[in-house]
Amino acid sequence: MAFNIGLYIRVSTEEQALRMEGSLESQKHRLSGYVDIKNMQQQNWGVVVDEYIDDGFSAKDTNRPALQKLIKDLKKGRINTVLVTDLSRLSRSIRDFCVLIDFFKETKTQFLSLKEQFDTTTAAGEMMLFNMINLAQFERRQISERVTLNFHSRAMRGLRNGGSTILGYKVNPTNKSTLVANE
Repeated sequence: MAFNIGLYIRVSTEEQALRMEGSLESQKHRLSGYVDIKNMQQQNWGVVVDEYIDDGFSAKDTNRPALQKLIKDLKKGRINTVLVTDLSRLSRSIRDFCVLIDFFKETKTQFLSLKEQFDTTTAAGEMMLFNMINLAQFERRQISERVTLNFHSRAMRGLRNGGSTILGYKVNPTNKSTLVANE
């Protein structure tokens, strides 16, 4: 049976999405290469039906246009396999991940991740999968904490954290982290 594959590709920031030959292209290349290799190993292993690309969306929740389209295509039976480069591309929330995995089971969807090669048909494989998503959620929260603490520290030192320049001020040409009165 050939797999009808949906490649799910995601980056968190618009900056990453705009980078030519950056992460989006890298993910697409790795996923397509994996399918090519599998087809060389086993004739008619699978065909890429569509690419679902969320550029500039966090995996903190499932409110992502391409992910929602992928879910609709799974319900329609258009695809039966989801392929990602690593688990954190799909989700960084344990709750959302569990909902997605249950949905995959209901729709008899194969879920493959290049980085983490788990056999989710065994209890040990499924446990490892959930441990990895737990680490992804931890990483997301830890990054958020560090960014918040850094912004607070910068503000306490009188430095700006970006955004629009306040009316009556301009960016200091000698120190871009501060503002000076606009005479």
